[in-house]
This record gives sequence, C-alpha cells and structure tokens, in this order.
Amino acid sequence: MTRGTQRVRRLALALIIILSLVGLSTVASARPGGHRSTRADASDGGWTASEAPVPVHAWAQDERVYITGTSCPGVGSCVAVGYYNTPDGSLGLIDTISNGTSTLTDAPVPGNGGALSGITCSSVAFCVAYGSYGDDLGLIDTLSDGTWTATKAPLPPGAPRGSGVTLSAATCPADGTCVIVGGANFSDPLETIPFIDTLSDGHWSSTDAPLPSDAVPDFYEDGPTAVSCPAVGSCVAVGTYHDDATDNFGLVDALSDGSWTAQAAPAPPSMAADQSLDLNSVSCPGPGWCVAIGEYSTADGVGDGVIETLSGGSWTEIQAPIPDGALPALLSGLACPAVGSCEVVGGYSQSSGAVVEDLSGGTWTMTSPWGPSVLTAVACPAVESCVAVGVSVTFTPGIPVVSTLTDGEWTSTAVPVPSNAGVEPNLGQPAPSWPGATLWSVSCATINSCAALGQYSIPDPVTSEKLAETLVDTLGLGGPQSPTVSGASQATFTVGQKSSATLTATGPSTPVLSEKGKLPKGLHFTRGHGSATITGTPSKKTGRYPLMITATSASSNERVGQPFLITVNS
Repeated sequence: MTRGTQRVRRLALALIIILSLVGLSTVASARPGGHRSTRADASDGGWTASEAPVPVHAWAQDERVYITGTSCPGVGSCVAVGYYNTPDGSLGLIDTISNGTSTLTDAPVPGNGGALSGITCSSVAFCVAYGSYGDDLGLIDTLSDGTWTATKAPLPPGAPRGSGVTLSAATCPADGTCVIVGGANFSDPLETIPFIDTLSDGHWSSTDAPLPSDAVPDFYEDGPTAVSCPAVGSCVAVGTYHDDATDNFGLVDALSDGSWTAQAAPAPPSMAADQSLDLNSVSCPGPGWCVAIGEYSTADGVGDGVIETLSGGSWTEIQAPIPDGALPALLSGLACPAVGSCEVVGGYSQSSGAVVEDLSGGTWTMTSPWGPSVLTAVACPAVESCVAVGVSVTFTPGIPVVSTLTDGEWTSTAVPVPSNAGVEPNLGQPAPSWPGATLWSVSCATINSCAALGQYSIPDPVTSEKLAETLVDTLGLGGPQSPTVSGASQATFTVGQKSSATLTATGPSTPVLSEKGKLPKGLHFTRGHGSATITGTPSKKTGRYPLMITATSASSNERVGQPFLITVNS
C-alpha cells in the first residue's frame, strides 16, 4: 500500500459508516452539460447550500469540481481548495468566499497539472495550500501579500526522486511560519521516507520525520499524517509506525528546541496481541499540552476509539467512553480550543447515533446530540463554542446535519442541499427519495461564520446512476436564502386522546412542508405553505414513529430535511 493509499484509508475511517448508509456513487460519468451554479450576494444569517462553483473552462465532458479542504481565518471569510478537470488533465482550484462573493483562482503550479488536497490559514492575509502536481510531486501554494505562489515541496536527502509524494497535513502557527508532514514513496521496493517540511524566513526546508528506535526502516505505511503547532518552534505530529510487518503502533513526533524527536504512543490495556494502533488527528492549544485521537484493535478483534493526552511531559491514553452495551466508537473529529478543553466527535454504531466526547475539568464525558447519526468533524473557535457536522440516517439516503455547542448545550439541525440534489433530469422535479448527502469537514472563525464541505448526489440523465457532487454549506458568508424547518423535533400523543402538533417553515416563497414515513394509525398530516399540522386520535398501537419533514422552496426548489419523531403512549 502506497503512502497516498495509507492516508486515504485513514481519512476514510470517518466515512465508512456514512457512505455505506448514504449509498453515494462516485461513478465517473459526465455531469449534465451546461450545469453551473454561483453564490448570490444576499444573506439571511442561516446555513446556505451550494454546489461547488465550476470554472468556465472546465472540461465539458466532466464539469464536476472536487473541493477537498477549507479554512476560515476571519469572520465572513473562508478559502476552499480542490481541483477540477480540463481537457489536458486536472488543475488545482482556489475558491475564496467573502461577504457572499465567490472568487475562483486556478492554483499556481511549478509544472503541469495539479490538485490541492488541503489548506490552513493563520490569518486572512496568509494561507498555505498543499497537494500534488505533475508526476506525483508535492505542491505547496502560499498566499502572502495578496498573491498565491507555487513551490515544489522539498524532500530530505536520500528521499526518492520521481516517485509519489504525499503531503498529508499542514499547520501555520503564525504568518510566514508553517509545518507540513508527508511521505515520499519508492516504487520498487515499496518503501516510504516520511518527512517534515518547514517554512521559516521565507524559505522551505525538509528533514526526515524521526521514528522510534524499534521501527522497521522505511516501512511503506510509517510516518506522521497529522500535525499541530501551538507556537512557533513547538509542534506535535502523530501517525503510525511498525516494528515488524504486522504490528503497528501510534507515533508521536515532537519539535522542541529546534529538534524533532520520536516516541511510541501508549497503547490501551485492551489492545490485541497483534498490535494495531493508528493516530490520525492531533490538537495542541498550548505548548506541552495536546490531545490525539485514533483507532486500535482490541483483543476481541474489533476496532475501537482511543484518546491520548499529553500533559506534564507524558502521554496517557483512555478508551473512548460509550454507552453501556454500545458498539465501539469510531472517532473522526477533534478540536481543542484551550488547554484542558476539547471536543471529540464520531459515532458508536450505525443505528445508535453520534457521539461527542467532552473534556472539561480533567474528565471526559460522552453525549449523543442526535441519533441515529454520525458526526465526522468539529471546529471550536472558543471554549464551549463549537460546530460539528455529519449525517443523519433516520432515513436513508442520509441528510447533512450540524450540531452546535453554546453555553454547555448541544443543539442539532439539518442543513440545506442545493436545488439540483436528487432532481429527476427528465422531469425537472425532486426524486421520490431524499438525495443522499453528508458533511465531512468544517472550519469556523466563530460559530456564526463557518464553511462545511461534503457530498450529495444527482442522477445522471443518461445512465440514471447517482453522481457524487461536492456540497458546500456556509454560515455567515452570504448566499441565497434557504428554507428552514422550525419548532420542536418531536411530539407525543396518547392513545384515545385527540391532539395535534404544528410545524413551521421559513425561507423564500414560503416553503411547502411535506412528510415521509409511517404515521401512527389515526393521525393525519396536513401539508401547507409555511406550516403543517399532525392531528388525530391514535389507535391502541403505541411506539415510536420516525418521520422526515421536508421544506421545499417554491421559487428555487431548494430543500432541507428535518427528522421528526412521534411517540405514542398508552
């Protein structure tokens, strides 16, 4: 397995559950010709949805745009990066979103072609995007003084030339100072040289990423894949390494006093005899204090989430807390806004729901803000001020959801999908089933100024296969007004007693409310413009009845779905 494949596998851990449930297809068919979308300048203060904008000179046979990363360094300002196809190959793309305006820029490259996979910004004036170009060479694009410039990622002495280079993660603790972790692959024999690139005084340099003394030299899966630098000269990078062909351990590389050192992360007591521990994310809000998350194999042969904490010069580990009897947790997102304060998100089974691990006062506690669902990423611009994104699978295919932490309480809501999501191409009308959609990354300057990335599906007009399109949901960045469903997300009825529940919707052209699901016998749903009611007298059958309430804008056909639970008691 190549270094690039290793990174894809690790990133996919947070999406395996989601994609299997949502059923999105990544069929490489051509998108319907002439379909383009842009962002409007209006803003209503809520989440707005758009398809990734398409450059005018994109390849007509495949106009899809792949947005792979975003960073929001200031209120009302975000930068997203990715790539799109041209007749001559792929080309990196930079999309700057500010005050409702989207500005597209082709990513500069030192040679031919290119694609960007991630971005980090230390301020609105300084950003670093990373990816690849040409024959799998590392690409670094830097925004400084209002201009993007391209650099070939440097490699340490002894690294293979002309082989695949993967840049996995980047962080910039201050304008002009950045660290990128990656790996250079030998094709024959299959080996990897993990390395660390550093920007200082306007110059990029490279060094070998250190490994513990018991590591197998140049093993093809080894090296750091995530990095966090709370201050210039203080960094922690995490990943994995092998001491033989089968056992792998968590890797911690630390920068202090100008030197990088390596150590093995502590393993949970329940780890299997065939050792397997991968760390895939790290957050360090202050020098000497960090949290890393990952996955390990237990003695029972299943994967489980692990949380590692650096404090007082040593690392300690715990198994991620989950409810009694629940399946092991899959941890996919981490954010630590201050020393001693962290949020970790994920899911603990396909049917039970999302999981949030909260560190406060030295203790980890678990909540489940919305189930059945999976949360894939979280951003915390301040303590107890966080936004997490993911997918709800109350109905499949799924719908994108956002959970927000304010004043110690998590609240959850569904967010919109673009108007072309799930539209039947021959009729121009919404398909009978909800289009599969999910969000898997988010960046926020504040909890009211964010950009989230994901995926949704549209049918191909020729094959009827679902095409995977990039979903961009934004908050506080401007955009067309979107429909919303307001009011309670559940209602309780009693057998033999007549009652009612009212739902409301706001948005352009007074959205129409509709429902999908099985209503209890004796209850009726009355749809309407701007409001709808569920009324009646339940029969003797008690239980829980999940519905999907959809608000559809009459003017733009944009839709947002909201799970709604009816409980019938005796």
